Amino acid sequence: MWKNLLWIKSATTKAAGCVQVKAGICGSDEVIMVSYWRSEQDLKHFFRGEPHRQMMQFVMKHPDSLCLYNETYQSGHSGKYSHEPQGMAMLYAS
Repeated sequence: MWKNLLWIKSATTKAAGCVQVKAGICGSDEVIMVSYWRSEQDLKHFFRGEPHRQMMQFVMKHPDSLCLYNETYQSGHSGKYSHEPQGMAMLYAS
């Protein structure tokens, strides 16, 4: 997992429709990545692409190294930020 982490973040960030990827280390064997997408269609297009296929091949070979959660949220506005906009705030006009 650790060897592939930067590649996974980079490949996701470069995908059409991806606005931002945030990653953090939760523990010695746990990392969290959250990606923000312009639309559900962009996310589905990424799921059908080559980088995602390669990610899933890695998961199939090493099933205990990655736990995936795919969630979508619909919101009409973002929250308040104390610094520059992050995540969903990047999707809405200020």
